[in-house]
Amino acid sequence: MLDAPMSVESAAIGAAGRTLAALVKPTRPAWHTPIGSKLERRAAYLRHAQACAQLVLASGWQLESGRHGLRAALYVARPVLTEYLAAASATLQSLTEVRLVATPEVRTRAETLADTANAAHNGDAELQAYRDASAAYLALVQAELGYAVRWWQAHRRLGAWWRARPDRQGARRLQREAAAAAS
Repeated sequence: MLDAPMSVESAAIGAAGRTLAALVKPTRPAWHTPIGSKLERRAAYLRHAQACAQLVLASGWQLESGRHGLRAALYVARPVLTEYLAAASATLQSLTEVRLVATPEVRTRAETLADTANAAHNGDAELQAYRDASAAYLALVQAELGYAVRWWQAHRRLGAWWRARPDRQGARRLQREAAAAAS
């Protein structure tokens, strides 16, 4: 079937619509992260923290499988070793990515985090060192990305204070109960 001829008005409206759509359309897709942006750094920092946590968990499983004797270790050795190697690889990849996009301070904290994550399977002291390194890394990353509360953001400080109010009330109630029980 042949199409009916288009009128001049409908052709002009179509051309104007296509031109307007081309002007309004974004130049890059919505999922595209601009190079060097805060979003790119945030994603790299988050991947590194997750990879280090996965490495700690995988090394813990490896240590735990060895504690249960040879027979249990033989059953679980291959998957545990595969998971540990994958976690170690992901940690190295994320550390390389952080080295590309991070400031020198964040880079040194990320390297410290990776080192403590690698040594965290040796005992409780190393696990606590990993926790401390992770907390220091996240605090520095929050400050570098601008997520920390600034001195002039009184509304954020008051909001945090107000949200913590039930915890303070519960603590006061427990103190009163303890004082009453001691009397």
